[in-house]
Amino acid sequence: MVERWFVSHIFLKEETYGKREDILLKAIKPAVEALENEKLIQTFHFLFEPNFEILFRVRLNEDASMERVKSIIAEKLKPMKTFVAK
Repeated sequence: MVERWFVSHIFLKEETYGKREDILLKAIKPAVEALENEKLIQTFHFLFEPNFEILFRVRLNEDASMERVKSIIAEKLKPMKTFVAK
């Protein structure tokens, strides 16, 4: 069995990095809840990286659709677009 991970690098604007908890509560948490409700993931983790980055990783269940996982995460991150660097 091969592990499959979806990795999202979320680069924040320097001025919004202090509000990174908002990203966790308003985007990452709802994304994880949606992914778990659809039984798409086994586990997840996130790290605060240098250069104003949040590294968000989810380990997919064996039969999970990578595209569905990607779609859910993208949708949940949309409200936070003002925090994200271009």
